[in-house]
This record gives sequence, C-alpha cells and structure tokens, in this order.
Amino acid sequence: MVYCERNRSRRLLVRASVLAATLLLVTPIHAVPGIDSRPSNLTCLAPPRPDTGAYTLADAFPNINLKGTLTIEFPKNDSTHLFAMRQKGRIYRFLNDSLTSQKSTPLNLRSLFVQEDGLGGQNGLLDMAFHPDFSSNGELYVAYNVPDDSSYVARYTSSDGGATFSQNGEVLLSLSQPGIHHGIGSLFFGQDGYLYISFGESLSHNKAQDPFTWYGKILRIDVDSGTPYGIPADNPYINGGGAPEVYALGLRNPWRVSQDSGGSGEIWAADVGNHDWEEVNIITKGGNYGWPIREGAHCFQAASCDTTGLTDPVYEYDHDTGCAVIGGHVYRGSLLPSLIGKYIFTDTCNGKVYSLEVTGQGPVVETLVETGFQIRDFSESPDGELYLIAGEQEELKQLVADSSSGGSPVNDYPLTLSATGCFDPSDPMQVAEGVIPYDVNTKLWSDGASKRRWMSIPNGTQIDVLSDGDWNFPEGTVLIKEFSWNGSPFETRLFVLHNDGGWAGYTYEWNASLTDADLVSTEGLSKQIDGQLNWMYPTRSQCLECHSTAAGRSLGLETAQLNGQFLYPSGITSNQLETLDHIGMFSNSLGGAPENLPALSDVNNQFATPDERARSYLHANCANCHRPNGPGQGPMDFRFQTAFDETGTCNVAPTSGDLGVPGAKIMSPGDPTSSVISLRMHTLGSQRMPPLASQIVDSDGTAAIDAWINSLEVCANNAPVAVDDSP
Repeated sequence: MVYCERNRSRRLLVRASVLAATLLLVTPIHAVPGIDSRPSNLTCLAPPRPDTGAYTLADAFPNINLKGTLTIEFPKNDSTHLFAMRQKGRIYRFLNDSLTSQKSTPLNLRSLFVQEDGLGGQNGLLDMAFHPDFSSNGELYVAYNVPDDSSYVARYTSSDGGATFSQNGEVLLSLSQPGIHHGIGSLFFGQDGYLYISFGESLSHNKAQDPFTWYGKILRIDVDSGTPYGIPADNPYINGGGAPEVYALGLRNPWRVSQDSGGSGEIWAADVGNHDWEEVNIITKGGNYGWPIREGAHCFQAASCDTTGLTDPVYEYDHDTGCAVIGGHVYRGSLLPSLIGKYIFTDTCNGKVYSLEVTGQGPVVETLVETGFQIRDFSESPDGELYLIAGEQEELKQLVADSSSGGSPVNDYPLTLSATGCFDPSDPMQVAEGVIPYDVNTKLWSDGASKRRWMSIPNGTQIDVLSDGDWNFPEGTVLIKEFSWNGSPFETRLFVLHNDGGWAGYTYEWNASLTDADLVSTEGLSKQIDGQLNWMYPTRSQCLECHSTAAGRSLGLETAQLNGQFLYPSGITSNQLETLDHIGMFSNSLGGAPENLPALSDVNNQFATPDERARSYLHANCANCHRPNGPGQGPMDFRFQTAFDETGTCNVAPTSGDLGVPGAKIMSPGDPTSSVISLRMHTLGSQRMPPLASQIVDSDGTAAIDAWINSLEVCANNAPVAVDDSP
C-alpha cells in the first residue's frame, strides 16, 4: 500500500477498504444472541481496596467541581482562597472552606490555545506562581505550552487581591518547542525571591548538556529588575560559559520542582526517565544531573561514560517499580507529624505515594498509600499540608491520616481465587453466575500462553460507550484473564475498579494440583512453567503501568476489539456486541450495527490487508502507552483509528536510541531493518518493546509488522520528519 496524499478523500477511500475487509470478520453468523438474558451477579464484585497503612487520600472540597485541575496554588501567607489551574485555559478561585460550592474565574486564557479540546500531555496551562509580594503588587506568573509553537512564562496582575486579573499578560520569556513533549515543567519563587523555571529537553537529548540553551535546564531570574527581567548576581553563568539564566543543567523532563519551605531550603526535582530509570534530585547551583550521559546513575546507551562533574540522584528506581516519577514537596504540615521533613512524591503509573528521607546510610523510601490513581501534581498549602491532583478526572485530593487503619498495611484482599466470589468455591475452574465471557479480535502477545477472559459488573449498572469506542465501567467491576500452558491454567488476574474510583490489579498463582490459586504478593513472582516458559507474575504497580489512564485502564474492552464472533457456553456463536447489547449491558448506543462499526483484525487474518493486521497489532500491543497523554516515550500514536500520517512514525527519528542502526527511523518505508518499531519487537532485554511481561519474540506479530513496513513506499505527506538532536 502506498501513502502519498494527506487529503480527506484519500483517507475515506482507505477507511472504506478497511471496512470492506473487516465485514468478513463481523458479519453475524447467527441472529440469535449468545446469551439470552443478563445473568444476576451477586458475588463477583470489587471489594474495598486493601488497607495500605496509616495514610489515605480524601476528597478535598467535595461540593465544588474541580475536575480537570492540574495544580493549585495559594498566595504567600494567605490561605483565605485557593487558585486552581485548569490545563485547558482557566484559573479558578474559591474559598478555603471544605464546604464551599462556589468558584469564580478571575483569569480565562483559553484564547491562547486554538485547539482547546485537544490539549493534553505537556500542552496548555501547566503551572503558576504568585509573587511573594502578591498582596501589594498583585503579580501572578503563568507557565504554558502552546501546541506546535513555544513554551511561555507570562505575568498577569490583579488590583483586587486576585478576584480579577488583567487578561493581557506580559510575556517574560519563551522557548521554541520542536516537539510536543518535555516542554516547560515547573514555576516557583524561591526563598531568595527569584523565579525558578524548569524546562525539559523537548526530546532533543544533547541540548540538555549545552549550557547555552534552556532545554533540559532549571533557570533562575529576577522579575523585580531589568527588562523584562534581571539575572541574579550569583547565577553560575552570569560571567559567561553558558546562558546567564541557567541555574542547573542535565535534566530530561523535570516534573515537578519545589523548594523545602522549612529550614533547609533544599530544591527538589523529580526527573522523568527514559526507558530504565526514574530519579529524584536535590538541585544545587551549577549542578549537572547527567542527562543524556546518564539515566539516573547509569550510563545511557553506553557501557561506560565520563561522570566527571555529574551529580548523582538522591534516589532512583527502575521500571519494574514505575514509569514516570512525579515530584512533590517536603512535608512541613502538622496533621501528619511522622512525615515532617520527608520528601513526598509519586509515580504516575503505579499510583503509589512515597516518602523519602535522606539519612547517613542512604535514602529511606516508604510507601505511604497505594491509591490506584494517576497522580499528576502535588500542591502545598501555606500551613504545609499537601493536596494532590489524582484520578482520571484529575480531582483534588488531600493526603490525610487513615483513621480506619491500625497504622500498618493489612493484606485483606481475598487470599485465594475461590474466595473472590468470581469462581465456584467448590471448583475454581468454573466462573460464578453473573460472570460473562468474552474475547478480543487482536490479542496482546503473552509469550504464547493461551488466555480466557471474563467481565463482571454490578447488578443495576451498565457500561458507557465513549465517543472513541472505548468503554467506561462502573465501580465494582471485575475484569478477569486466565493464562494457561499446555492446557493447564497457571495464573488468573483480576483487574478491579474499587469503590474509591481507582483501578487495581491482583494476580493468583494456581497450585500444582489445580484445586485453587493463591494471591501473589505485591512484589510479584517469577517462575518457570512446565520447565518451558519463563513467566513473570506482575507486581501490582506493573498492572497499572500497562493499564494506563490514557488508555482508559480496561485494555481490550472496546468496540473495535469485541466486534467479532464468539462461541458462548450456550453453544451459540454470535457477535459479541449484539449479545452484550441484547442483554442490556450498555447505557447508550454503540453507534450503529456491528457491520458498520470498526473491528480490529487478528494478526493472522488472511482476509485483512497488511495495513489492517499491523495497525490492529500495534493498537492492541503498543497503544496503551504510545498515544496522547500516555506514558510511552516519543511522538508515536499507535491507536488504530489514528490516520497513518498522524501516527508520528514515518521517517521520524527515534528519540530513545537507534539500537545501533545508523540512520534508523521509527518506521522507514520498505525497510524493517532500519525501522525501530521492528527492531524493538525483534530484540529482547531492556530495549525490547513492549518492555514488560514478554521474554519471547512474537514471530507472527513481527512478521505482520515487517510485511506492513515492506508494503509501504513513502510517507503519507511524502516528506521526512526529523527531531533536531544536534547540540
């Protein structure tokens, strides 16, 4: 297939051909549904989240709608009002009263962003900081990224204590952004009165080591002198050798940066890693934190490296634990006295909140609470308490003591599969009544293990079908996947939506006699199955890494995946969408008859085109991370519905290494051997994709991807795209 035009008519023709082929897959064999009526579900329901210790997240300001908030701030020494920044352009103001139900909009900056609804990731309003003398000068500083443009820091002023602001801000500085990732990250006033600004390296790795650029740096400027600002007299490059604004360098994507409001005054930065390591740093003037020479404390893409002059991270962890560190604050509140002086942070993929204490014996890290939420930000109140932006709706939470806890974690989730209520207690090989089987059109590669799948939702609830074809499940849902080898199950995973609105994964290891399966510890398990298969039972944090918030958590359960035939226990083969719709599982319309809806293709479906097979495979195996706002690195969008010329792959230079192939692109038309998509699928180890839960190359999947790449001749726009990676 040749992609040579961008126009709409061409896309419609391509999509029409996809639909024609997939009709072979979705045309009903029987008009009779596979299930006659919805079974009652009285037992297979998500239990309360296990107690994880002395802390929990509580809803803050439950009577006010703050969904979509990215951060909140208070003016210095003034706790009467909070200001909440919404990424899509608004800043709200409301009383610091837990019962308040009213908010105002003193600053609306939606006009800065032409495509407001498409904002996400690191675009839009990203941070704000009140001047230390806000009560007298009314100055608010706002950091934002404009898509396909630049990062900006602008000053807005208020003459009425923040009730209103000037709508036309004064831009202090801007930085061109060649890509959509790793732009501006944090903004805060230090105890020295200067404004600190963090920038990612915009996927231009080498620029992080170039002191003359702002990419991969923390800047420090004086907003009270100069035009439009001055340079502090002790900045490290004020006399030359680098940009005078630069305070520290060698950072990849610092999110977030804050200063200890207590006596130490230390500046802390969480720097999001590449493939292997996440790091937490204490920032010092002139410090070099190593990127891209090192990732964390490890040489990046080299067996050895020169570490002269590089500052080690205070703490690092690998991607078995999480995938994207989110910086917080040193706790200086009074409600949680055991945390005073400890740095509180999280990982957006695993949803855990941690404390970090630096001791003479090294860093001491403790898990405070497993939230099940994606957390994007911490904010500190004037009295030192911590608020978090958490969950799929980005709601405001507060870190508080858990009054129901005895102070230590309790493993109160069912310890055996037979005790979950989802299986027959007398025969855990059989599911309970109310548990509905299903299958997917395109399977996630699991090293050749066979799989069975079920879903279970509470009585009286339904599934919401979203506009993009993904499905939204009610609280209490349990999704089940069984893995087997040589006809015998060895693992069963439950992915559940707790009543606090957060998902969590629990996995069970079948015993040798196959009479039951035991709950695997939070740290996971590795073992060999039948002396043939090296298998990793995932940790609970790894479950949330793959089941990303961007992908809606419930992978596989979407219209295009279930739009196909399934042999039900009734003996009837029927279209799954028709069957589920017949028994009332959906709260709204699917949007048409199955034959008129999209359907993914099996990787070995010979009736499908190379494009359909490959794009379906990438959607099922890669798009959970590589999509807008997903945790995957680079510009790729592997969703099936994304037009080819918008996937960010064709002739695009890789941002995370070329695997030793000079000139490799993410996808090189006609040449799998220089396409990183293919190279990563063929390799094993740390460079493999997907990075978790696979130790065997998928021969069918790689063949489908390579056949697709070979079928291409040019990119859709007929013009190579490259990311500037020069110094």
